[in-house]
Amino acid sequence: KVNVIVDSKFRTKIAQIAFRTTLTPTQIENQKFAERLTLALSGKGIKHSPTVIQNLFNKLYSGRLITAHTARNWLLGKALPTQEKLVCLAKLLDTSPEQ
Repeated sequence: KVNVIVDSKFRTKIAQIAFRTTLTPTQIENQKFAERLTLALSGKGIKHSPTVIQNLFNKLYSGRLITAHTARNWLLGKALPTQEKLVCLAKLLDTSPEQ
């Protein structure tokens, strides 16, 4: 058995690192969505390109169109689509909005 003495500065540094890497529930939800989106795109043989997703999505969607930056944020888990856009995205990928 090894006893390790950790000074308070080291503990503080570990706490700071842990704090920075802790994801909020929203960030976790966004990351899970990004993973499901990536799997759905692969399943349909669609390239994981924000521009490709933008073009395909905008052909189907009748509301405010998305930019490649928006599609990129979905792929990276930085943002979620609105419910209306999620329904359109589900149609594009032949899946349900819940998946």
